[in-house]
Amino acid sequence: MADAPSRPPCVLLANLEPVALVGMTDVLTGGGVDVVVANGAAPDIVDRVRRIRPDVLLLDGGSRFARQIGGQAREAAPGTKVILWPRDEGEMEILDGEGAEPRRVAMSPSRALLNELRVNEGR
Repeated sequence: MADAPSRPPCVLLANLEPVALVGMTDVLTGGGVDVVVANGAAPDIVDRVRRIRPDVLLLDGGSRFARQIGGQAREAAPGTKVILWPRDEGEMEILDGEGAEPRRVAMSPSRALLNELRVNEGR
């Protein structure tokens, strides 16, 4: 029997500024990632995470509600990694599995994000 083809990683982009949204979409789709965009309030974003169970939820780390949305999303879909993207493209914060301490990654944000998705491919 042949192995089932693996699906590309899926990233849900939420509450990003328009320029960041376009740039992220370009970087991710160029890296073979399925991109879904969620517009709306926190409950809409969390509901979308619950329904599609993306590998990663990427949020604008400068938003005052990003941590709250990220926490609710992790409860709704524990396997989804939450990444708080810095507006200044400095250090991103990664919230892995349930109860794990946040990690900070300081490298080219685009490269760091694609590296995080490669880690998810094994799950």
